[in-house]
Amino acid sequence: MMNKSEKKLIKNWKKKMQIIQSDDLLLYHKKFSYLLFINHFSDYVTKYQNYDYLKKVLCIGCYHGHWVNRIDQQTNIKAFIVDQSPKLLTLSMHMYPHFSYQLMDHQHIPYKDKKFHYTIINIPLDALIDVESTFKEVYRVLKRKGQCICYIRRITKVERYLDLLNHLGFNNLHVTQYKSITVIEIKK
Repeated sequence: MMNKSEKKLIKNWKKKMQIIQSDDLLLYHKKFSYLLFINHFSDYVTKYQNYDYLKKVLCIGCYHGHWVNRIDQQTNIKAFIVDQSPKLLTLSMHMYPHFSYQLMDHQHIPYKDKKFHYTIINIPLDALIDVESTFKEVYRVLKRKGQCICYIRRITKVERYLDLLNHLGFNNLHVTQYKSITVIEIKK
């Protein structure tokens, strides 16, 4: 007879195996040139953003989980990581098993409404397959007064994305130029 903790371990293992054995989903276009921008963005979110203790943070695009772990070491957050790539999630799961992991496509964030205090999109907005669908989902899962942090490459026209975000109901926007990216902080 299994006890509760053994059942929970088996359930979590089955969930991880399901992710490991899945195919890539469609959330963003993969390009190695984004790695430079991801490093700049991770510097920004770990140096210049403040996160409240034990708040729920959704991270879209895990990039091996390194930068999420840096935030967790600074503030102790409850991190939930989603990505389209089972390979990246698997690597992150092995390195940081205390976070929650899910696969995501551009049409659905696999969490309930108003669950997160912060959402961090670690993919340039111009690399997302469907920016509008992704942000509708971000709006759905953000709590009232929640915050979303995202970025675009500086060579991209920011006005197009700001207009789209305003159209989707994100009216409290703050734009910051940082290294080779434009960071957009959005408050719901």
